[in-house]
Amino acid sequence: MAAKKKNNDNNHEETSRVIEKETLESYETDMAKYSIIVNRRRALPEDRDGLKPVQRKILFDLFDQHATSFSKRIKSSAIVGDTMKLYHPHGDSSIYGAMEPLANNYKCKVPLIAPKGNWGTIMGDDPAAMRYTEAGLSDFGFECVIGELKDTPNVVDWMPNFDRTKTEPEFLPVKIPLLLINGSFGIGVGDKMSVNIPPHNLSEVIAETRAVIRDPNHQVFLIPDHCLPCKILEADFKSICDTGAGSYRVRGIVETTEYDGLPALIVRSLPDRVTTDMIESKLKEMVEKKQLPMINDIIDASANGVVEIIIQLRRGSDPGYVKEILYAKTKVQDTVAVNFMVVHGVNPERRSYTEYIKDFLKLRATTKFRL
Repeated sequence: MAAKKKNNDNNHEETSRVIEKETLESYETDMAKYSIIVNRRRALPEDRDGLKPVQRKILFDLFDQHATSFSKRIKSSAIVGDTMKLYHPHGDSSIYGAMEPLANNYKCKVPLIAPKGNWGTIMGDDPAAMRYTEAGLSDFGFECVIGELKDTPNVVDWMPNFDRTKTEPEFLPVKIPLLLINGSFGIGVGDKMSVNIPPHNLSEVIAETRAVIRDPNHQVFLIPDHCLPCKILEADFKSICDTGAGSYRVRGIVETTEYDGLPALIVRSLPDRVTTDMIESKLKEMVEKKQLPMINDIIDASANGVVEIIIQLRRGSDPGYVKEILYAKTKVQDTVAVNFMVVHGVNPERRSYTEYIKDFLKLRATTKFRL
């Protein structure tokens, strides 16, 4: 018994080894590993199909369940549950939250999901609970993003899912440069790891892609085209396209008119990720602080994704002056900081517009030959 106890003591000494390490050094090492995982698998889109991992998994699950706008829509709770069970075990709210922007045309230039039910409003209201809403792939999402999988699964590369019970595509066989069309927004971990790619006009992106096909030395030049019609103010868009970084100002449409016999302004559109509730709240705050005493009433008549904020002014007020205050003090005019940061290969990289389209064409050539 004594010999056995001594042997156990020796094993205990071998396995219970204390490692001394500086806290700061440990933090930096752990944070570096954490940032790599988050940026690659959560926050940044991949340049191959222009999608973040959770978006790709949602679209593939919709495809796998044959949920389309022209066939059938299924309960969002079924989509969320299946995606979480098979592909993305990170909570139902994160999955449902990723579905909502893909379904609304005021958040996604060309929606990839065809929604049914209450999916939120431009006023800032949240979607109804997932048990009340339904979704399927939109026509564009099926035809241009994932539809080629129906012809052959070999069109893309596959990998095991998180628990190795099923396979899932590494990327989707997009037919168009999706990242420039719909843009992307996300906050990564680390310096300059956030992505902010504005949306662009579909026809213009395709025209520039064809220009690169005809002339490999062609330098892509595009001006953003937001989800709602807005004015893009002058900026160095050539530098933005060439470097993948820069900034510009975008301004919503504001009309000068009359309402019930009084001068008025009507806000007809807003920059991306700005809700009418944000504008209304800011205006009411300024009225309470006596900063805009010329405002008589604020009426938010927005509905069905159409912006209509009526700002009724007092008699004799100058609408032009109030309009300038709107631009200066509210999000009716906003500054967009572009950062074309994507996962290229295995590493996050900032790409120029031309580099991105050339990468897309190489991938597209590969997927076409696999059909």
